[in-house]
Amino acid sequence: MILLILLTQLIANPQDWGVGTLMGALNRSYSFPRGKGGVYDIPSSQTMTGIMPIYFSKKNHPADLIIILPGVFGSAESRINTTNVEVVEKFDVHVLSVPNFFAEKYIKQKPLYSKDPVALDLKIINESIDWAIKKIGRQNINKIHLLAESLGTFMASGLYAVDSQTSKPLINGEILLMWPPLDIKVAVNNFDHIIDFYRSYASECSFWNLVQISLKDRWHKDLSKHEILCARSFMLIKGFVSTISRVSKEFNPLFSDQRNHLKFETFIDAYSPAMNEMLSRHDMRLSLAYWLDQGQKRNPRPVTIFSGRTDFLNWGLSMDEWLKGRPGEYVYENFSWGGHSGPIGYPDGEKKIIEWLKKVIN
Repeated sequence: MILLILLTQLIANPQDWGVGTLMGALNRSYSFPRGKGGVYDIPSSQTMTGIMPIYFSKKNHPADLIIILPGVFGSAESRINTTNVEVVEKFDVHVLSVPNFFAEKYIKQKPLYSKDPVALDLKIINESIDWAIKKIGRQNINKIHLLAESLGTFMASGLYAVDSQTSKPLINGEILLMWPPLDIKVAVNNFDHIIDFYRSYASECSFWNLVQISLKDRWHKDLSKHEILCARSFMLIKGFVSTISRVSKEFNPLFSDQRNHLKFETFIDAYSPAMNEMLSRHDMRLSLAYWLDQGQKRNPRPVTIFSGRTDFLNWGLSMDEWLKGRPGEYVYENFSWGGHSGPIGYPDGEKKIIEWLKKVIN
């Protein structure tokens, strides 16, 4: 199925999933951190170092709190993720952002994983929220909203579900999930299939190819078949696999050098065997529906989803079908272009985030 999709989508236009994902990420990476807040090492009972670095900014008056959960490998001040923080901080809000559980600075703290890595990661997020609320003062928080991207949507949904089980849920605002993987196992399999498929193209693509791709994307020119293959290869191998290699050095320097074999399955197995075991048995906790359905039944909140058919993490699944019969209130913004999270790096994507913020903020 995946091979058929790869062979039939060599279309030379800006809507290609590889070009959209690559250029959206590059557009975002040109930004340097200009957040209004700072990084704080807060106490954590769930890490060996006893701390967890988080991003935090607050107002000196009552305002909404936006909790931002970045995508894979991300933290608020890493360059590709600064755009979400900067867009949110255009508004009069408090901001908290917790690093993704695969981010370098998260792994450096040596989380005390056991048989349930998901529960531990959610505890770290809750510790961060408790710290932020104390700093702001509960009386100075109007509503609490969640804004999450990619793998961060998995943790946002888990947080929402766990919070909904409390007698007084904290999340009393709205939720924005941008390019959520509907099923983590499916997403990992899709990622690894295309990484393996395009690994051999990396050596055939030069920096000049990247320059040409960038210029043609900016001027809306069609790309050649070779340029499309290079865009996909750059995104997958120079982007994700290189990041896997770099992040792996935090827990196993020797493993990180095996770049010809690196992909998400091998990375997860080496770093968190318990998570890999959950993937192997297709644990229901790795599905978005498992968490969101719990949250919607106990503490119904409006959920907005940004996604689209070109998101390769969800190939083989249908967002439209997934939404049918779901409990709760959903708004689906269907992007017909941009691959995975690519539109965030373009004006149209940023505009949609701003529209959502204008709607939900008091």
